[in-house]
Formats: sequence, structure tokens, C-alpha cells
Amino acid sequence: MKKQNRIKEDKLPLASGRVVESSSTDSTAAQPSGKKVKKVKSGKPNIFKRMWRGLKEMGTELKKINWPKFGKVMVQLGVVLAAVLIFLVIIGLIDFGLSALLNLLVGGGANG
Repeated sequence: MKKQNRIKEDKLPLASGRVVESSSTDSTAAQPSGKKVKKVKSGKPNIFKRMWRGLKEMGTELKKINWPKFGKVMVQLGVVLAAVLIFLVIIGLIDFGLSALLNLLVGGGANG
């Protein structure tokens, strides 16, 4: 019961119908609208501080990653390059064969 009474005492009604807590740091809320009202700072820090904190957190997360060894990376690179070369040869042969077939069908061969 005491807690509910205290909460009711801490709130002040304004002329606009809003209720403001009297313990708030914004002392300008109860002032008339003719006077200057100071802007109340939000609880979150500066944008640059938040960006710096995010970059630091990203750095710590990158340090936690189990990076592969150089030899393993080179082996995987070799596999990828071999697969690319194999597909390059296959697609090149298909392209050459289809272009030769098209030249025969259209009649644009060496004789014509």
C-alpha cells in the first residue's frame, strides 16, 4: 500500500493532461510553454562511440575464429582452380562444336 501511495505522489499532472514524474531530471516539463525548453539527452551514447564499440567487438570476434592453415588454403585453392580449368575446357569444346555445327547448317563454311 505504501508503494502505491508513493508512486501516486511522485507523479505531477500537467495542464496538457500528461502526467510527469517529479523525480525526473527534466525540470523544464512543468514550465509554461513560453519559456525555452532544454533538450533532454537520451540514454544512448554518441554515434561515434557506438561505432567504435561495434568495431572493437567485431575485432574480438574475428580473433575467436579458427582460421585454416596456409597449406590447407593452398590445397583448396588448387582444387578450385583445377575445377575452373576443367569446366573452361568443357565449355570451350561445346562452344567450338556448336559454332562448327551452326556454320555447317547455315552454309557459311570455307567453300561457300
